[in-house]
Amino acid sequence: MNITYAARLTPEVPCSLLLGEEEWKLLYCAANKVKKEPKKPYAIKEAADCLGRLGGPKRDPRDGPPGVRTIWIGLMKLYIPLAYRERLA
Repeated sequence: MNITYAARLTPEVPCSLLLGEEEWKLLYCAANKVKKEPKKPYAIKEAADCLGRLGGPKRDPRDGPPGVRTIWIGLMKLYIPLAYRERLA
């Protein structure tokens, strides 16, 4: 719930305040389907959008920001590969 409301109230805050380094790097790669990790943390609004892409169906830009449930589902989908990252590397 913190990520959802932080993205709405303070969208320019870095995502590193709420997500760990491995979390925001893996989130960016998974949501954007790229292998190159970002060097600097991005805004919390972009992190919420990435979680929304992981947690829900393809969204229309007019739908507004992702909700609490969509972000929660996105977090669950993010933590599965994160839990096995050490074993896969």
